[in-house]
Amino acid sequence: MRDSTEGDGDGLPKTLVFCDPKGSLTLNGLQVSKRECGPVPSGRARPQLVFFGRAAEVRDEYAVREVASTLDGIEEFAGFSPMTLTETFRPEAGVAVRVDVDASEVVHWAHGEFEFEIRANLAWRATEGRSFTTESSAPLLVTKHPEGATVQEHIGQQRAIRALLTLAFGRPLRWRSHRAKDSAFPIFTLDGQSHPGQSIEVQYRQTVRKLNREAVPHSQLFAPALSLRTLGSEGLKRWMRLYDDEGVRRAVDAAVAVFDDVEGYLEPQMMMLATALERFAHYWKGGGKADRLARSIERCLENTDVQWEERLGTTKDIAKFLACINNDLKHADRPSFPDGAELYCAVDLAEIVVRMQLVKMLDLGEVGREGFEKTNDFRNAIDGFERNSVSIQ
Repeated sequence: MRDSTEGDGDGLPKTLVFCDPKGSLTLNGLQVSKRECGPVPSGRARPQLVFFGRAAEVRDEYAVREVASTLDGIEEFAGFSPMTLTETFRPEAGVAVRVDVDASEVVHWAHGEFEFEIRANLAWRATEGRSFTTESSAPLLVTKHPEGATVQEHIGQQRAIRALLTLAFGRPLRWRSHRAKDSAFPIFTLDGQSHPGQSIEVQYRQTVRKLNREAVPHSQLFAPALSLRTLGSEGLKRWMRLYDDEGVRRAVDAAVAVFDDVEGYLEPQMMMLATALERFAHYWKGGGKADRLARSIERCLENTDVQWEERLGTTKDIAKFLACINNDLKHADRPSFPDGAELYCAVDLAEIVVRMQLVKMLDLGEVGREGFEKTNDFRNAIDGFERNSVSIQ
């Protein structure tokens, strides 16, 4: 462990290596999380990062060249086919199944100092002639840095792709794993020598909290409004540049926060969605003084290229409806308060309008618009008004 004088000011080292007969853990970024006074004072330390391996040397901070992550939705978004099945009928043995594995599909792009990949992946085990079991087929989201970057910096870059997928699916998408690869974490042999190692598991405090939450069912993810084939590497480059813009990022992050907490109360969801729409509209306007909320929402409705008047009403009337719902929630001096049916319909519609800002941002045109219009979310947002006897006037 590091000398305590190099710790965080609480007598803690920055890094601690724990070893037992089962292996080693490198705990990095230690911070005091709890203290208890008494005859024997005690406390609790919490690491920011846990590397499932022993570092070549103990440092206060580790820069790694590569981090590969998995998250919900990336398999459906990528649409890779790392495995194909071929059935052949044999009179003497019945149906024989041949499994061909090819996890070579990959999409590359670069942004800033980082290189990115969405890479096909397949973990499997088999007994020839008897069984074949797939353990994992989720593609990997990989970031690489030639000089090395902290795990936090790698995941910070990957968050842009998670945000994109969240808007594409309109569902809470959780990180499922992170693995780091660098010479800082080698393989140690019995002779005491170290050798370049394979990737090792990493747990990051900010993402591990939701690691074990239930995943969204595949039935809700199998038909994304956008896909990797739709965007390609050029579309992903464009998205990364957009997400670098502070105004866009604030709008996107406000929307993502809603989908991350879809089981929460509708009132804060509506206000966050209104905030996202207002920020998107301010970006489209090019800055300056912000418009009134109704005008901001109208601008976002116009950018979807949907024929709203044929479905619900004019963009002006829809914008006024959503703005009034939001303002009735926010302001104590308003004479009215939306009922449950109105609020439910408003949230569903606002979610779709927010997500469809991707169509203009990524220049997807008619293909992008139709991709959203074909989703169940879009149809349910429109049909919900009739089902709940809610009208826009």
